[in-house]
Amino acid sequence: MLPKAIFKLLDDDSGIGSVVADRISPYVRNREDEFPCIVYTIDNQETTKASDLATLLTRSDVTVTALARSMITAENVGSAIASAVTFSTPTTKEGVCMLSSNIQSIRRDFGDPFDGSTDLVYRVHVETSIFT
Repeated sequence: MLPKAIFKLLDDDSGIGSVVADRISPYVRNREDEFPCIVYTIDNQETTKASDLATLLTRSDVTVTALARSMITAENVGSAIASAVTFSTPTTKEGVCMLSSNIQSIRRDFGDPFDGSTDLVYRVHVETSIFT
């Protein structure tokens, strides 16, 4: 299951773990999670036949977002995310063989944290395509 595999890919990365610990969640930030944290979404999945016409390949467009109270921390977590989700050697997580992953874009913004605080949250969105 790809959502679990993405979680494991991020959670196993020492650069990410040293900053966000286990505050990684799919689709929405848990309200009780402190900052910094990571939220990831699977935006689109498309299955095609490989050049041998027998093998099915799936491209999953994934956005992994670093959320932090400071721009510097968001940038540091974003850099760790970019490193973790860029690979060309197959890796298996949670039974899912991920063949490769390449970054499509990196965006930055800020906004309301939706936790009752008046402090803003800085976000770095790493958009990648994962091939399985």
